[in-house]
Amino acid sequence: MPVPATKGQLREKVRDMEIGDYIVWSYHNNDYYEFGTNTSGYVECPLEGIPSGQTSKGKYWYGIKVDKGLLISDRILRNQWSWDYLNSLKNIEGTTITISNVQGIVRSPTGGVAYADVNGNTSLTDQGYGGWPSNNEWDTYIVNSSLNGTITAGDDAVWHWNKMFSWCQETPVNGLIYRTTTATNTNRIRRGYGVDMTSPERLSFGPSSQADVSVGFRPVFEYKE
Repeated sequence: MPVPATKGQLREKVRDMEIGDYIVWSYHNNDYYEFGTNTSGYVECPLEGIPSGQTSKGKYWYGIKVDKGLLISDRILRNQWSWDYLNSLKNIEGTTITISNVQGIVRSPTGGVAYADVNGNTSLTDQGYGGWPSNNEWDTYIVNSSLNGTITAGDDAVWHWNKMFSWCQETPVNGLIYRTTTATNTNRIRRGYGVDMTSPERLSFGPSSQADVSVGFRPVFEYKE
């Protein structure tokens, strides 16, 4: 696959990145993440993620800088991993880690707990205005941001959300309705997939134990600048 469709630059070091830049993010054979530009000896991670039973070792993808101290993966890294399993690995709220001499947290994105209405207030049904609260990372960066003019907001050629849900951190509010299903506290928020495959706005939820090929882990790296 081509690199993400951004006018930003491919960087070798996280500390040199500006908003809209991207960097090779890889999983080393010795069980740790790396940042850099070298893909030699690595295999590109599929856009739909790596299924359960296959290793992440020796795979690479891209991290895109979306804000000060924040990179978001350009794709799902793992599918067929449930929210519960990710949580057991501390990949939901995250844990402190050092990647290529940069200390930060690898975690899942935030996606809201309900739908937003036209006034930015909470709604139990989809009004077509994304998630609430509206400052969640999915709407802020993937749906609405041009990353300082370096990308087209919501572009699938950047974020690869088509036909894939990303697990988010949150539990939906009780009573939230997705199609004909009402949320309970055993559900977790998923974002992406698209509305008629044309938009990354869709907010839905699924059982925290759900593990299938259409939903997975999109890593975020949060660090101090």
